[in-house]
Amino acid sequence: MEIGTEEKPFLHRALITLHGQKYETIRLPVIGGKVLAVSNTQFTIRELGDNAVEEGDIGALDIHGRPRLKVGGRAARTSSAEDIVDWKAGEELMATDIPHKHFNGNGLHGAPPVDFHNEPCTWPRVYIQSVATDMKTITLTTPLKYTHISTNYRRPLDDEFIDLSAEVALLSRNVKIQGEGYHSERDQWGGHTMVAFGGIYRIENAEFYRLGQTGEVSRYPIHFHITQDYGQNCYARYNSIHHSFQRAVAIHSTNYVNVKGNVAFDIIGHMFFVETGMEMHNTLEGNLAVGAIPLLSGMLESDQEPAGFWTAAPNNVWRDNVAVTGSDGWYFQLPDTPISHNMDIYKDSICPKGTRIGEWRRNRCHHLPGSCIRIYLTWIPRKDAER
Repeated sequence: MEIGTEEKPFLHRALITLHGQKYETIRLPVIGGKVLAVSNTQFTIRELGDNAVEEGDIGALDIHGRPRLKVGGRAARTSSAEDIVDWKAGEELMATDIPHKHFNGNGLHGAPPVDFHNEPCTWPRVYIQSVATDMKTITLTTPLKYTHISTNYRRPLDDEFIDLSAEVALLSRNVKIQGEGYHSERDQWGGHTMVAFGGIYRIENAEFYRLGQTGEVSRYPIHFHITQDYGQNCYARYNSIHHSFQRAVAIHSTNYVNVKGNVAFDIIGHMFFVETGMEMHNTLEGNLAVGAIPLLSGMLESDQEPAGFWTAAPNNVWRDNVAVTGSDGWYFQLPDTPISHNMDIYKDSICPKGTRIGEWRRNRCHHLPGSCIRIYLTWIPRKDAER
């Protein structure tokens, strides 16, 4: 499937709606139902476990929406030349519209899920009324609930400046992938997209809405599934994922994939998720995770206190990411051996809790009732561990 190319992005409007009912739709092996998926023609992996991908003709899912000058940033009192945006009237934004004390039930320990669309104490949906000719000043259709601070704070202990500005991001894209309305909302059973066993998945500048299937394994808006080193041919860049019923992006037994510049907002469960402990050399860069909602059943116990970024595998790159609200910013839950149905073949070669981190630079978090970085239970990186 192809909508645009890297060289010639699609500039018109495209809407892909995935249909299905939780209790009636026939699920295909591995990929399930209500899905947009790509794989190789064999559609299997060898019995040797997650380490190998069957060779065969490789399918491709290429979606390249309209590039935007800027998809996210921080509100500011003054602007510079690089702060201009090409946002349009009628497009939807995400703004971290939170007071200093925002404990309204979202992201607290053991708290129930919150509906960002109807709950009066949570963030409203924000739409653009107009953009000034300077392409820097935006007028909204309705005012934000709280007064926002756009300034720096000098920390007394070390004189370091802390940026207190609100996060702002564009949710609208010209290519939109969504679950249909009624059954998605009623059962929290939206659509999902995935690449499995060595397909090519390249999606950028697209909008993912009403996706994810609550409590069902492997059913996420964007899912790289047992793709191993074929991940070097895959990426998810500058997309928005919002109102998801389970996670935003999941990387499972995949290496070298590029997850860059994505905005995740109003997501049930951990948002950016590195799954088993055998994933290596993936890059998560410049992603914004806002509004993780507790997932109370069906997945990990820690989903009840969801993080912006969760990982079982440290040997990856985290650079310039931001986590806001939820419970924790980053949650490192590193096993002795990879979490996999076929994990025995790795028990002597991969030890996630003894592995060093690939790269960690300029990541930020704020407005978290938990920790910016939580390590559960232990992490003892070895000097001779593979990087």
